[in-house]
Amino acid sequence: MENMGVITKVEKPTEWVSNIVVIDNPNKLRICIDPRPLNEAIKIPHYPIPSAYRLMTNLQGSTVFSLFDATNGFWQLALDEESSYLTTFATPWGR
Repeated sequence: MENMGVITKVEKPTEWVSNIVVIDNPNKLRICIDPRPLNEAIKIPHYPIPSAYRLMTNLQGSTVFSLFDATNGFWQLALDEESSYLTTFATPWGR
């Protein structure tokens, strides 16, 4: 994933380091992190979900739309630098 540009090695200290978890799926291994301690510490802002009517009203007249692949959706949007340090995880080869 580092060669693909999905993750970057971190050389400086960070406030959070999550544990890595390896899930054995049929025919492949899945690498995950366990962010539960971080999730408990984050203050989550309230963003109410708009109604379908409100969404359709806002989209009226639009001509350009985007499509995201839900399979790897978490790879399609880059984190800002501050948020990226919250997702640091430990491996035997470093963070």
